[in-house]
Amino acid sequence: MTIAVCVKCGSMKFGAYTRCEACNQYPETDDERLYSLVFTDHYLTVEKLKEISQSMLDGAPRPSLPPDQEEKFRQSFAHPSAPASTDEERS
Repeated sequence: MTIAVCVKCGSMKFGAYTRCEACNQYPETDDERLYSLVFTDHYLTVEKLKEISQSMLDGAPRPSLPPDQEEKFRQSFAHPSAPASTDEERS
């Protein structure tokens, strides 16, 4: 099952687009859906996801990808055959 970080509250959850049990919210906007997918163990290590989660739970805003990586993810959503990756992609 996919391990993810809730883009609304920072809690760890299962599934990118699932309701967060901690805040009872779903990702709604295009940006929230994009980052909901990025913040999964499909693209980041579980250790990195835990870091992001803890940072957000401590009050930090949701981190953003560098603009070029964010654009690659947006392109891959528009054209699903185009692969996207992050600098910390799982090995």
